[in-house]
Amino acid sequence: MNISLTPELEQLVKGKIHSGKYHSVSEVMGEALRLLEERDACGGLFGVAF
Repeated sequence: MNISLTPELEQLVKGKIHSGKYHSVSEVMGEALRLLEERDACGGLFGVAF
């Protein structure tokens, strides 16, 4: 699978890898998707209705 990121998001991903907390783009994206799934399971944007 290929994805396209804005330059800002690409820099964010690279920064996470450079910090040493993550070892690859796949790890960063996997964590991001896990958090999105968790947020969705909790009723959206932290349960706040707009």
